[in-house]
Amino acid sequence: NVRLRKISFFISIMLVIALLLPACAETGSIPAAPLTPAPTPTPTPTPTPTPKEPIRIQEEANETEAQVIEAYEFTENLVRGARGKEVEELQYLLSLFPDVYPEGLVTGYFDSLTEEAVKKFQEKHAEEILGPQGLSEGTGFVGPTTRAKLNELARESIP
Repeated sequence: NVRLRKISFFISIMLVIALLLPACAETGSIPAAPLTPAPTPTPTPTPTPTPKEPIRIQEEANETEAQVIEAYEFTENLVRGARGKEVEELQYLLSLFPDVYPEGLVTGYFDSLTEEAVKKFQEKHAEEILGPQGLSEGTGFVGPTTRAKLNELARESIP
């Protein structure tokens, strides 16, 4: 399935970025690539999550995981300082858009990075999210119109 291959590729790229970010933050530069390529790890089967549980970034995505994304529905208003499962799901969904949430952190805490990602997401989909509110800039508040767009994308099983 081409969609699953794309998801697997994207998740692999996000894992590499997640592993490089701490090293770059400490040294201020990107570490040099090793002279010999690292061996490719053998994929191990992962347990299938139950519906409505947060999806974790894994080396391989399977059809069941895509269905879990489709099954999740955002129901709460979210603002900076919020915590919990709904925030984890928000962060996971935003992390699928590197132009919106390049950090891709899924912590369950709605911090300043999440707020900025929500603003970028709102501005990326301004016509549907900001337009009905008469706004031109993202607010970082996950209210009814932002939730509606998040739910629409979750149902489409992005990316």
